Amino acid sequence: MTALTLFEQQALVSDSQTLAVMGGLMTSELTRVIPFKNVDGGAYAFAQDDELPTADFRAFDESNEDSIGSSKPQAETLKIFGKDIKTDSSKLALFGPGAHRRAVDQAIRAMRLRIEDVFINGNFTAPNPRHFDGLKKRLPVGSSQTILNHPSAGAPSLAAFDELLDAVDAAPGEKMLIVPKTVRRQLSAAMRNPSLGGNINMLPDEFGKQTMFYGEARIIVTDVNNRKEVIQGYTDASSTTSIYACAFGDGMLSGIQGRNTRGGYGLDSYDVGEMHVTPTFLTRIVWHLSMVMENERAAARLANITNAAIVA
Repeated sequence: MTALTLFEQQALVSDSQTLAVMGGLMTSELTRVIPFKNVDGGAYAFAQDDELPTADFRAFDESNEDSIGSSKPQAETLKIFGKDIKTDSSKLALFGPGAHRRAVDQAIRAMRLRIEDVFINGNFTAPNPRHFDGLKKRLPVGSSQTILNHPSAGAPSLAAFDELLDAVDAAPGEKMLIVPKTVRRQLSAAMRNPSLGGNINMLPDEFGKQTMFYGEARIIVTDVNNRKEVIQGYTDASSTTSIYACAFGDGMLSGIQGRNTRGGYGLDSYDVGEMHVTPTFLTRIVWHLSMVMENERAAARLANITNAAIVA
């Protein structure tokens, strides 16, 4: 099945409670653009291209060259993500259902920020082996898809931005740049500078919202995680940060999601009711998910960026 964003999946969901949770998760730029592919079982197995077969012209009575490509078998395991939301039954009696709705809203915000954080900074080995590897772990400094903005540390460079975008194979999708708010502000300042801003524009996205673009690439901005820590902070070597270029879609970079308790796929939210052991009302949100990079050139990283004004 084609990978669908949360917005696209809403047309397939009839449960109002689950729809409300999906709507809350879509309030950030990153979770709104990630498409998710449905998978059966607990993992998704795929083949990542290693070497393509040869293809060439031939003359009459000649044979086509006999060659086959090679691929690397890969697999991504689904992770269990969710939240149990409990409200004291006496609060419901005294203050009405609004008391529980507030707890649910808080949980959804925490989940949204957590997904964004893990998508960038997730590390399966530490400190939490229960989640999936994020872009930072998948694109370490020294890998072929990681570009150095400066040999050690330097101001963000538009020339390096161009090199970063060229490292991503987006066909037939759309390239996006994932940046922290500081870099977005620096791009805004560069846009006002005639010598720098010629390739930076504000254009409407698919919802009509004015969005920043650098050339062909939409700018996606991250903020803080559920612990109020900056997701793309200047915490790398020499007090630097990294930005990422991605191409989302089938055969590129996407999320994967498994079946839920209703027999469908994706996120599920339901009321369990009042607990027997404690006087609390329980709502449960569950999502079996992970991320997959089927094309090794579907994402790239630009490292060694300091918090300074953009240069050409």
